[in-house]
Amino acid sequence: MNISITSGEQLFQTLLIIILFLFTIVLLVVVINIFLVIKKISNNENGIPNEAFSFDKFWKSLTNATPIEKEELVMLDHDYDGIKELDNHLPPWWIGLFYACILFSIVYVLNYHYWKWSPLQDEEYQVSMNEAKKEVEAFEAKQANSIDESSVKVMQDEKTLASGKEIYTAKCVACHGQNAEGGVGPNLTDEYWLHGGDISSVFKTI
Repeated sequence: MNISITSGEQLFQTLLIIILFLFTIVLLVVVINIFLVIKKISNNENGIPNEAFSFDKFWKSLTNATPIEKEELVMLDHDYDGIKELDNHLPPWWIGLFYACILFSIVYVLNYHYWKWSPLQDEEYQVSMNEAKKEVEAFEAKQANSIDESSVKVMQDEKTLASGKEIYTAKCVACHGQNAEGGVGPNLTDEYWLHGGDISSVFKTI
């Protein structure tokens, strides 16, 4: 993820999103406090004592579950072989999570599709491939005798052939056969190659 700021417009957008985020937090705190004040005033007008905070009461406010002794108040007329259905409300925590997902989706769309601060999957893939290509080029530039598919050449001297035979016997025989006739892997003695049979293609495949 690249969050570097390279222009005044990007700086303005960054500051704007930070301000909006802080404003949302402040607004949420204000709304909660207003709700608590209104509830306190309502309790005072109705003669209901304001109770101190308790975890049990807080947990009940999150679930909004109907007590077992009052289930008949929310029981529906549906009856399935003696099994009845309750018309319970959605838990407040679930509703809060639902609204949080909506807020996240708005931020996601703005980030990926409007302001394009973060790359999409295909863009991220291309960025990774370009970075890998640059790393390979930098590595090859440091090698004194670097060889790639454009510079590799066929060598047929006895020492090189003997070394190649040892490598083939140790790493390739299991799939391509003792005489390169194929097996689990394809036949290497005919003219039909999956990825090309010239030296550059073989080098690249390996």
